[in-house]
Amino acid sequence: MCSLRRARDREKFRPFAEVVRSLLAHPLRLETVLYKFYKNWEEHQRRHWRGRRAENEVCTAVKARCGNAGKYVLLCCGKRREIDCAVPRDRPVVAINVRVGVEEDSAKRIKEFAAELKEAKECGVKYFIVAYLVPEHEKGRLEEIRAEFLEEAPFDLVVLTSEELGLFAERLREWGVPGCV
Repeated sequence: MCSLRRARDREKFRPFAEVVRSLLAHPLRLETVLYKFYKNWEEHQRRHWRGRRAENEVCTAVKARCGNAGKYVLLCCGKRREIDCAVPRDRPVVAINVRVGVEEDSAKRIKEFAAELKEAKECGVKYFIVAYLVPEHEKGRLEEIRAEFLEEAPFDLVVLTSEELGLFAERLREWGVPGCV
């Protein structure tokens, strides 16, 4: 079969389209495809909105205790890695990455955090904090979730709820991070 990425002639796509059509249980109607596309897009937007809200909540809590905190782009090892909340903002000692999650995607998020931890430590960040805010219905499993994170990588702190955001101030003071009270 020819490469579909480079094919400009519609006839080259016909064998692929026929295989896909033969595998479908029912024919697709344009309305169905458009509706599904819209629903997926809507969920994607919701996920990003929840993520931005959590990121703002975490960064606001940190800024209340350490004035010099905020987003930072870490350029290291030829990669560009965004830190959701760095303390201090201009030369991070602490990197805080934020996600909102549910049980079915926690394994994937834990692996992402572990990779980010490794890169951040290689690039001179001293402490790496995970802020993985879990929804209300999963708050009964906090210790289990925390154990999963710490089993994967040596995170310096794992925050799972908005109520635990106060731990930031305590730890940042313990670690002697400049400008934190």
